[in-house]
Amino acid sequence: VLPQDAYGFHLPELITSIGANTFIGEDAYLATHAAFTDRFEIGALNIGANCTIGGNAMVGGCTIGDGAEIVPGALITYDVPAGAKYVGLKQK
Repeated sequence: VLPQDAYGFHLPELITSIGANTFIGEDAYLATHAAFTDRFEIGALNIGANCTIGGNAMVGGCTIGDGAEIVPGALITYDVPAGAKYVGLKQK
């Protein structure tokens, strides 16, 4: 985890796991909440082993499966299956 990463500042205790050999890029934002136009959700964030979360990606209130890849700049608020690669927006 690089020093400039941001963690869910509302409820950081809900970041329940970051698996071994997981890379989190610079300025990635790990949140335990997600704000939508019609609602605000709070949920735990679980990141599996051997994952890559690219720089400037935003990940909130979901589970990232083992070996998943989130490309730089992606916005993820939905569970990501093991081994998947996500580009762009994946929202509830």
